[in-house]
Amino acid sequence: MTHAVDAAITASDANILGGTPFRDVTSTVTATTGETSATTATIGSFRDATGAPFTASAVVNGDTLFITGTQTDAGYYTITSVINASTLQVDTTEAGAFTGAGTLDYDIFTPIRYATKDANYASTIEVQISAGASAAVAVASVAGGEFVTRGTSIGDTLVIASSPADAYTGVYSIVSVVSETTIQVDSTDHPFGTATGLDAYVYHGGMFLEYKKEDLALAATGNITFASATNTATRASGSWSGDGVVVGTVVTFASTASNNVAFTVASAGTTTIEFVSTDASRITDEVATGASTTAANGFNRTISGVVYTFNWKLLGNGASLANCYQFIQHQLRQTSDIDYGAGVSRGDVTDLLLAYAAPTGTTTNLFIDNINADDTNNVTYTDATGQSRLQPFVSSLTISHNTNLQNDASAKVRVMFTNDDAGDNTGRDFGTSTAITVNDADGNPMAYDVTGATEKQYTFDYDGNVQRGATSAATDAPITIVAIGLQTAQYVITTGTITRAKGLTFSLVSPLERNYSNP
Repeated sequence: MTHAVDAAITASDANILGGTPFRDVTSTVTATTGETSATTATIGSFRDATGAPFTASAVVNGDTLFITGTQTDAGYYTITSVINASTLQVDTTEAGAFTGAGTLDYDIFTPIRYATKDANYASTIEVQISAGASAAVAVASVAGGEFVTRGTSIGDTLVIASSPADAYTGVYSIVSVVSETTIQVDSTDHPFGTATGLDAYVYHGGMFLEYKKEDLALAATGNITFASATNTATRASGSWSGDGVVVGTVVTFASTASNNVAFTVASAGTTTIEFVSTDASRITDEVATGASTTAANGFNRTISGVVYTFNWKLLGNGASLANCYQFIQHQLRQTSDIDYGAGVSRGDVTDLLLAYAAPTGTTTNLFIDNINADDTNNVTYTDATGQSRLQPFVSSLTISHNTNLQNDASAKVRVMFTNDDAGDNTGRDFGTSTAITVNDADGNPMAYDVTGATEKQYTFDYDGNVQRGATSAATDAPITIVAIGLQTAQYVITTGTITRAKGLTFSLVSPLERNYSNP
């Protein structure tokens, strides 16, 4: 056994906890002068030299001190204690004890927008959960809330820290900020009913790990007949669907002669379940008279049109695979709970979740949501059954906006196919009433509001998209991108082609809209 430094780890722990792309943050104390002094080998003392901003700015344990530039003691430090309004203690494990210096420029960052943080923070948030417009959207409301005031935005994260029977405990991406008191969240992984009095945090966008394994109570199955020709398992008594088995459920058999294997369910009937096609080669014809059967649900994710289950998920925050690996490795070094779900998973005794050798990686029972599009095809996902699942080739494209579009609060963009696969300038071509809006790799239309963003990134299912016609899969797709605003951005159009490639770029440069009024 040998020990070596992992060359893929380039960020400090404090940077991972308090800096992009791992955690998006805001400054709570900015461009102020402070000074350091040595305390112990692992704890340093930091004092603001000009005032007492820490309590007033709600600085709390877990926030990040950043001493800027090339100054003495420069770097990121995790705050471990707020001693008083002008003095902090920070973890100096990585950098060594403070040498002690004055007149240092610094910032303090927090990843939390809105929460009960500790005694220094004045606000308490109790979330009422109610069913939203669809099964994948839920509404969280807070009496007397300040979602807008505190800058909550789409892409931020709601973390429910506790809920009745932990039914709703977990992480949720915010999809809409409705008002000061109401937000909408993606509840795909945690379908909601109604609950009140939930402790919750609203974070900036960031990386969070969550574990989920919901064991099903199976009634007696009797003999189980395995059939390789139909890729099925049939029970002699009871009901698979009645026991809660659904598409994506992992069913594991033991005490059989030849089928002691975990399978992924593709469809569930009363007595018969069919497994995903890739499991067919693992089934042996058999009538098992004493089989032991267990079943569990986790996080369902669709790859190449097939639903697979993973027990771990990581919110990737749009970061690269290399940065996701750094975050995961940081979490696996912790002696505390790293699971933002209902259970407890201590980091340093949790199995390896991602093996990485630049530029590729392989997960272990983990799916990464919102990974940087350029790394989509660099990941092999190993699901809860231990089988490797590969994404089809996904092209990535970035659409950039000039300042006229960025500054126009009403600016909108739509990406359309220039023509259908017939290519004859008829039918569903751009400019006709039946023109086709391009879908991204998740099946969502490429149509959006600019809302001040400098760019927008999309993925495109190059191998599988057949919107233009049956023969259009795995072929280059000609596109036309249009944008228009009201106040500062005129109508603009650009054309290009989505090829089998990463990092495709398209630019929208809108002329300034000159609105004249009559004298």
